Amino acid sequence: MFLRTITVASAVGLAVMPAAPAAHADTANESRYISDIQALGVITSPRAILADGYRVCDALNDGDSPTAVAGEMYANSQEFNGSRGLTLEVAKAIVRTAVEDLC
Repeated sequence: MFLRTITVASAVGLAVMPAAPAAHADTANESRYISDIQALGVITSPRAILADGYRVCDALNDGDSPTAVAGEMYANSQEFNGSRGLTLEVAKAIVRTAVEDLC
């Protein structure tokens, strides 16, 4: 399970991954992904948003189902942030958005 090693970056934030991409968006798809995730109410750095998006893509490419990825993202967010963590709906939207914009 890919998200077991994450730490959550903000109250309603994505995970900070150890190997993050560049701190700014290098492509139109990355810029769109950052904007789309921020529109969901996720508050964290663009670098963390991109790292998590690519981590979602990697997990899906490794055979994890979108439902499993979203469920693990939700569970880890709740573990680290409690009631301030991601909702399951937002976790599912993050996975969908990664597929649409990055994967």
